[in-house]
Amino acid sequence: MTAHEMIEKQRAALGKPSLPSRWRTVRQEDIDQFGRCTDDMDPMHVDPEWATRESSFGGTIAFGFWTLAMLTTMIREIAGTSLD
Repeated sequence: MTAHEMIEKQRAALGKPSLPSRWRTVRQEDIDQFGRCTDDMDPMHVDPEWATRESSFGGTIAFGFWTLAMLTTMIREIAGTSLD
């Protein structure tokens, strides 16, 4: 799909309800890989034993920037312009 086609598709969708993006399972492996890629091995995110013992969340949590990065895919799905 060209950029022009994507823009036209988005214009046609203005004012119409959007569908949700697909459900995703957040895997510890994904979070660990993100931590390695960003050189941020904070145990709150990458050490399940530590996070279970030391945090009030009961386990690890996703990186905020990982969550933000996932918005690109989710927005494309909602807009119907997924690259899949």
